[in-house]
Amino acid sequence: MFMTLIAWGLGVAVILLARKASKRSLELQQRVDDLTREYYGLSSEVSDLSRIARHDLPDLQVQLLRKMNKLRFEPHMTIRQALEIHPEVGQILEIDGGGCSGSGVWEHETIHEASQLQGKELAVVMQQLNGLLDGTTKVLPKNIDGFVPLGSLKLQKRT
Repeated sequence: MFMTLIAWGLGVAVILLARKASKRSLELQQRVDDLTREYYGLSSEVSDLSRIARHDLPDLQVQLLRKMNKLRFEPHMTIRQALEIHPEVGQILEIDGGGCSGSGVWEHETIHEASQLQGKELAVVMQQLNGLLDGTTKVLPKNIDGFVPLGSLKLQKRT
């Protein structure tokens, strides 16, 4: 009889401990779930901020150069940065709005790479680009379809 009481007592103690352990396990699992959600939320925010920084950095660099009065085209500049400086860069590099070889290429392609792809000498391209800033390079304005408007051309009389 005494052994039966001890067995019952141990059984009740085990059940109570198991219940307490189960409750604690559920609490810990809930905490892990909350921390996991928080981690993935923060990870997503960091990723978004990183993407924004990569996108905005070229614009900020151009603004800084403009404020320092050191705005010049450099071979290592991306086409995107160059277009931020002057919209006529595309005509000199002979690119359309999508880039030299497809949509979005100019996001990462440099002036040097674009001149190589076009088979142009880099020194000449750099002189033409920097001429846009000092007024020594003139380009004809184009309309939205990429054509030079007839009004921009002066008609010459034939003699």
